[in-house]
Amino acid sequence: MNKEIVKYSFGGKVYCQGALVMGQVKQLLSVLDGAGLTNIADPFTIIRDLGDRMPRALAVVLTPDGTSPRDKDIEALATELEFAMTYDDVLKVIDDFFGCNDLLSLLAKFKEIAGRVQEQATAQMRGIGSTGSSPSSPGAT
Repeated sequence: MNKEIVKYSFGGKVYCQGALVMGQVKQLLSVLDGAGLTNIADPFTIIRDLGDRMPRALAVVLTPDGTSPRDKDIEALATELEFAMTYDDVLKVIDDFFGCNDLLSLLAKFKEIAGRVQEQATAQMRGIGSTGSSPSSPGAT
């Protein structure tokens, strides 16, 4: 994963992009909810699928230089970026996003964790289901 901060200049202002922090992940998930991304490997498809959500997504991943991701106004920044960035700029930010955030590695880690949790749950369920021997037939009276 690239630990560097990438800097851009749009509309006379400098913006930064780096590895997402947890707050940005939460914001980005909110923006992407219901977007129906069909192919994250193709930047043009990402732009098409995000449609009107693109400026807000960019506002989540980009932070004005000297500002904390926590302190930015996503809606105001989205409006600002929408009229400051060219499509070449958008494509560059998308490309850099995948360099700053190793999503495939993160997905592999999540899959590994999910597998371990599934194994533990299965083992616990086996323990709950095994009650020892079955009761014997009632004796004759």
